[in-house]
Amino acid sequence: MRSRDRLLGSRLVARRSSSPTSLFPPPVIDAEGFETLAGLCPSLQKLHLSLCGQMQSSSLLALAKLQHLRRLELYAPFLVRKEAWAEFFERMGKRAGGGLEGLLIRNSPRMDEAALEALVEYNPGLKELRLSLVEKCACHPREDLRMRVADASPPLAVAESWLDKIAWLRNLTLLDISYPAKSLDGTTAVGGAPQPGGGAAAEGGLMSTAIDAAVTPPAEGSAEHLAQEERRAAVDHSAHSVVNVLAALGPNLTHLSLAGHSFLTADVLAEGIGKHCPNLTHLDLSDLPLLTDDETSAFIAAWAPVGLVDVRLKACHALGSATLEALLALKGELETLDIAGWKDCDEEILRTIGSKKGSSLRELDVSWCRAFRLCVIGPRTRSR
Repeated sequence: MRSRDRLLGSRLVARRSSSPTSLFPPPVIDAEGFETLAGLCPSLQKLHLSLCGQMQSSSLLALAKLQHLRRLELYAPFLVRKEAWAEFFERMGKRAGGGLEGLLIRNSPRMDEAALEALVEYNPGLKELRLSLVEKCACHPREDLRMRVADASPPLAVAESWLDKIAWLRNLTLLDISYPAKSLDGTTAVGGAPQPGGGAAAEGGLMSTAIDAAVTPPAEGSAEHLAQEERRAAVDHSAHSVVNVLAALGPNLTHLSLAGHSFLTADVLAEGIGKHCPNLTHLDLSDLPLLTDDETSAFIAAWAPVGLVDVRLKACHALGSATLEALLALKGELETLDIAGWKDCDEEILRTIGSKKGSSLRELDVSWCRAFRLCVIGPRTRSR
């Protein structure tokens, strides 16, 4: 059941006499309306609540009464407190019918590591996990350093401890841990985005030099220097943890999103995705500013996945013709391709999209590709 009327609120839900297995309530619904769902629709198996800013802790706990609920997708549950998240996951896991199989959360500022621990402990059979724009999962400098440093750096990575817990969910087929470095309004945190082409750190770690000072290096021993060194260590550990997570979960994964992890380089992708994720069908690596054209094209050519149907690499501004050529050379029926922001793609390689993948493509985003013309793609590409 789906409603497009944003004004009916909880009254629409209250007037429903049936008990559907999937429910998409109206976006404007108050806390009381959320709490009536369990009583009115006891057979719910899948629930998708978008723009659920009115949902409170009591609303979430009321959903634990749904004995058949298997998949829960929430967008912007701002008011749910961390204690409620942990209690909800425990209640869901202790049901006679088993725990959750799908949890897809986007834009939740209060969900914390204790809640994730409860999710992993009580719902080990989880198959789909999305933790996108979850602020507390990101690396941050120590509080004492952050108070002393005016230019508090952006969180560049999912914290190592979060990734270690996620690695225990061995049944996952969908993993989305995108945008740990974005604030709730979608803007990058203070400090700016790193620049591409940094390469590996001098110490030999997987991380890039993106977090090095952009202008004058801070004096050794200063608060700024200590904060920078701590950020470098945290990001390097997180890079290794990403590889470890993919090593543990990769063989089963079909959907993966690492969008917005601004520290990731092609080396990390080759170690994690290239070696451990042979069955991916959907891959989102958008907003990775450190990816370079030569390294990424080499990674894709060496990985050579067969079943990819959906590839999203928007806002990877350093990518260009070599990477696109490697993507178009992949076997299989590519249905979605997003290369928005690839400003340096040549018109010649853009012209081959229609001849190589035009018969299967259903979505193509070439926004801000300077060489693109309407005649480039050709008549073989089906528009959507």
